[in-house]
Amino acid sequence: MSFEGDAERIRLCAERLTLAARSDPAAAAELVEEIEAIAKSNPHPTFEAYRQRARGHLHQVHGNLKEAVQHYRRAFVLFEQSNEEIEKARTASTLVGALVPLGEFEESLRLAKEARRIFQEANLQNRAARLDVNVGNLYHRLNQLDDALLHYERAAAVLENSTDREAVAVVLLNRSVVLMLLYRFDDALNGFLRARAFSEEHDLKVFAAQSEYNRGYLLFLIGNYSEALKIMQAAERAFRDLGDEIHVAHCCSDRAEILLALNLPEHAIELATMAEKGFRTSGVTVERSRALLLLGR
Repeated sequence: MSFEGDAERIRLCAERLTLAARSDPAAAAELVEEIEAIAKSNPHPTFEAYRQRARGHLHQVHGNLKEAVQHYRRAFVLFEQSNEEIEKARTASTLVGALVPLGEFEESLRLAKEARRIFQEANLQNRAARLDVNVGNLYHRLNQLDDALLHYERAAAVLENSTDREAVAVVLLNRSVVLMLLYRFDDALNGFLRARAFSEEHDLKVFAAQSEYNRGYLLFLIGNYSEALKIMQAAERAFRDLGDEIHVAHCCSDRAEILLALNLPEHAIELATMAEKGFRTSGVTVERSRALLLLGR
């Protein structure tokens, strides 16, 4: 096959991988293998950049954020060397999403600024909106919830009228999480139910599970402990099936918190220990600290 033919093939695989990574782990792994085969037969920086980014996607959805960041950084440099500005910006936006849970806020903001400039110059409104979601996640981490909600609302205005189903699911979910933290429980509950329905309709299994997990936490906040535990246990099983270790750890941590509130420390210790291990392996320090605090309690 010609260079142009292989280039088109690897781009199509990359687009399909973005969706498969959130819904079909086996299909995602096959797409990564196909991308790697193309890159191996064509020793070109652009193909290697796609390979590195594909590997990063696979690590990220499995919760291996440190490994994902390493691959994304390599891809970013290679796309830059190949003068692939749009792909470089897409990689930067993805890298922001992986860096934020690791607490790398300064690098995230620098990358976001550069990516936004490229997207705006190319008039790629959907890409700029997806970037807004990742920047909203950053402000959420900094507990600047009004700024986070502002970015999510700006993103939603664009994405909800697009065909980018994954991005729609993300913004529906993340906006609802911030509404929950702002004690707008009715709005948040409706948002989680809407996010779950949309995700199930489009076979976005990860986001459907995340919607249910967050709905469980909302029920915990309003005092419905038994239903919260039930929903979180079901979400945890779904995350295990998907190989999403970070969200498995989140479920363990939150279930431990609920059990402590119910004065059941023996079971809480086991769950908090599992959560601490999961967060430690993934390099997510803030959540690991929370799990350690639960163990201390």
